[in-house]
Amino acid sequence: MQGNSQVSLSRHALLRYCKICFPKSLRERPLLMTSNLYADFHLTIENCHQEPIHRPLAIQGHGHLFVFDRSQPSKLYAANRASADWLGTPQHRLWNEPIACWLPADLRELCSHLQQKDAGVPMAPISHSRNGQTHTVIAHDFQGYNFLELEPAGDTSVPFEGLRYAIDRMRACSDVQSLLAATVHLVKGLLGFDRVMIYQFDPDFHGSVIAEAKEEHLEPFLGLHYPATDIPPLARDLFLRNRSRSIIDICLPNDDSLFNPALGPKPPMLDLSMCQLRATSPMHIEYLVNMGVRATLSLAVIVHGKLWGLFACHHYAPRSLPYDLRKMGETIGDCFSLRLSELVREQADQKRLVSQDSEQKFLDRIRVDDHYKIELAESSESLQGIINADGAAVVTTDSVSSMCGSTPTVKELLAIRDWLSALESNEVFVTDNLTQDVPCAAKLAQPLGGMLAACVSEISGSYLFWFRLPQRQITDWAGDPSKSLEVVSIPNSDETRLSPRTSFKKWQE
Repeated sequence: MQGNSQVSLSRHALLRYCKICFPKSLRERPLLMTSNLYADFHLTIENCHQEPIHRPLAIQGHGHLFVFDRSQPSKLYAANRASADWLGTPQHRLWNEPIACWLPADLRELCSHLQQKDAGVPMAPISHSRNGQTHTVIAHDFQGYNFLELEPAGDTSVPFEGLRYAIDRMRACSDVQSLLAATVHLVKGLLGFDRVMIYQFDPDFHGSVIAEAKEEHLEPFLGLHYPATDIPPLARDLFLRNRSRSIIDICLPNDDSLFNPALGPKPPMLDLSMCQLRATSPMHIEYLVNMGVRATLSLAVIVHGKLWGLFACHHYAPRSLPYDLRKMGETIGDCFSLRLSELVREQADQKRLVSQDSEQKFLDRIRVDDHYKIELAESSESLQGIINADGAAVVTTDSVSSMCGSTPTVKELLAIRDWLSALESNEVFVTDNLTQDVPCAAKLAQPLGGMLAACVSEISGSYLFWFRLPQRQITDWAGDPSKSLEVVSIPNSDETRLSPRTSFKKWQE
């Protein structure tokens, strides 16, 4: 593409990495870029967050995919380019003849079961042997299509005792930190990746590594933060649909998807959201290259129906994880999210009990006069203890009746109360940046960070205030977040390309 408004990915970074680290046979294989991965999408700096990663026109090169329209189940709708050679059948037969003429009997039977079952009901995978190789066949239906995915079967069976121990070990954890530490080591031991991390999203969908188990020679990622652009909205949505995502080798070329010509010159796009073999975004491939990672597995952690975080597993050599082991990983993720929810709820219940005790002490020590002014009869520390604040105060019509700990001055408190009253809202007001969100508090005599204010009487203008001191926040990013995406020039060319950041060196904010 010409000019700077549209940018495309080149193979330079990946080829450079492959040349250094990988065999010549892998280096010489072509790499599928965005120009032919999507028929109707060109990647730019403005639309990279909209990359339609759920519908690439390819699958990962280690497997096969057969797709059938549920309204015409006897005819092949789409397949990958290599499937005809794998079956030993000319491509035109796959398009023109019913599947009874060329699809192996056990796969035809699976297609029949898939067609007869209710939509959305999962099916157990089967094994299929051909030419001395065994494949795991994963069948599912989605949006009016039936899918058969075939991937090489692994030699590793699901270690039930290991899974049983992992579940018991997580149940035995009595707090969140011990659960995090135990689970990453359990997942690493069971799945065998070089590095396993628990990655948690914050409300803005930035993320941070809050637990890690790794090989000793690897640099730690624990505590590092990553910008929201690293896992864009479409990728997060996919994890809510399909809870595991495996890339067995970033240097293994994709295999193009082909559509039955009888469907017309331009078949509709095919949504591969639920496919295990879905091809990977070239942008993500280059991102992994820049990290030095060769294979990955991601497992969604879903809490109360929302994506809380991920188990991010990295390997520095090709790593093919059989389907059953990936499903075991999903089971561990489910058990982890359940235990996490229990521990967070228990922790919240304990805090609530302490707060309720302080609240009762406060209620025992207040009095309300004829003008609905609230005053403390004894220590104002009972008010401060309700939410374990650094300071608290009671403000009425024209005075501050009680104050303790770290608070603004009397004059400042009255000004803040007047500003709140002018809002004409009876709701509780809360901020974690007092000097920024409350104009009259821009220059306090004593620096304060957060404030919680509650109106208890509009008649008397009585307010309860709680304050917390400011805290310095230091964030360690994995590379400069402002440079998470860059437009770079291609040497000896007028073209440009979009590139993920090349440095993951710790960058402090």
